[in-house]
Amino acid sequence: MKNNIIAQNYLLLINSFKRISLKFFLILAFDILFYFIFMQIGNFFLKIIEKKAANVDLAQNLLGLNQQAASSLLTSVRGFFFFLIFSAILFLLLMVINWSVFKGLIWTTTADKKFNFGFFKKFLLLNLIWLPSWFLLIFLFAVIINPETSPIFMIVTLAVAFYFTNILYPLFLKENKLRIIKEAFKLGIKKIHQFIVPYAIIIILFFMILNAYNLIAIRVNLNPNVFFGILLVFIAWLRYYFVEIVYSLHK
Repeated sequence: MKNNIIAQNYLLLINSFKRISLKFFLILAFDILFYFIFMQIGNFFLKIIEKKAANVDLAQNLLGLNQQAASSLLTSVRGFFFFLIFSAILFLLLMVINWSVFKGLIWTTTADKKFNFGFFKKFLLLNLIWLPSWFLLIFLFAVIINPETSPIFMIVTLAVAFYFTNILYPLFLKENKLRIIKEAFKLGIKKIHQFIVPYAIIIILFFMILNAYNLIAIRVNLNPNVFFGILLVFIAWLRYYFVEIVYSLHK
């Protein structure tokens, strides 16, 4: 039994590398574009918020204000608060769209599926349900849980989100239906023991790459972007591996 598990996982690992073609460079380009657009939108919103915040003067002596000045200040603060909420919602919406476009292109390219408008609409709807749910959960942990322990809960939540997302997307590529969310949780929980070896392989490979990079970085003054590039390549391969794993378990 043990030999069968090792042989099966070895085959999945080899098949993940066999899947790689010249389209791999296209996947890397999509990933770079995703992060570039993410940074541009993020910087745009930060500049607008900074500009808006400059109009709210909280440095003045609040106790010394007359009724009209205090009312004006309160109106400015309230307006800024609602602006922050609106900006956060709009930013998240744009990020989900950005995510759905480029991650959709990446996953369909990885699994040799077609990316068309029909797929994009369903994938966008999936992400409008999936991503905000995890964001909300992380936010609740940040606000409700004790500040000393909330980072632990947030990291665990991110790890769980990563685990189920990499099950959900390969499954969604097969059926393009929202009910696949339930199937992803079912597969991820029911067959969690069968993901142990693949994740052990992933962790071992990651630390091997990290140690090799650190050894080189000690001797050579490497640009920080080099590690970012290596990480993108590693994540791109991971998607091939997850497609192999999930498809082998979901029959």
